[in-house]
Amino acid sequence: MYYQQLQQQQKNSFSMLTETGFIGCGEADPNLSVNYKSILRDGLKAKYDYR
Repeated sequence: MYYQQLQQQQKNSFSMLTETGFIGCGEADPNLSVNYKSILRDGLKAKYDYR
């Protein structure tokens, strides 16, 4: 009976993340998966001032 109570209290990771607001809290370029190389290159240039 104790095991059944524990199982009912446990939530899956997706529901825990959505309830805490963790999912969808980041901001990025909508095309990041397509343009990641140029975005990374530009960021590294700005950070390390490579020319």
